[in-house]
Amino acid sequence: GQAGVLLSESETTSPVDARAISGIAAGDGSVTLDGDEAGFGAAELDLLSLFNAAGVDGITDEIVSEATLLFGLGGAEVIAEDGVFLDQDGVGGLGQYRVGEASVLLTSPAV
Repeated sequence: GQAGVLLSESETTSPVDARAISGIAAGDGSVTLDGDEAGFGAAELDLLSLFNAAGVDGITDEIVSEATLLFGLGGAEVIAEDGVFLDQDGVGGLGQYRVGEASVLLTSPAV
């Protein structure tokens, strides 16, 4: 899998244009907030490799061909253009924020 923790970036391109983004956990330490619900770049953990390490892959290989845990936690981004803070995700507030994400993807050849 891939995981990263704690990232913060900021940049300014003029006295009235700036961008700042920070996050706690994501795929590679980066945060990619882009106004979409799925834009938070989650960390991925291949659960099949854990099953293999635990020695139970003989059982799981028969019923599961993919088992992936996706996890992301905390993200915030603020952009200012011409001295005005933007509402990037269109929900009526300055900046955009993500509290967290957790998903499990399972694929089974038996189904």
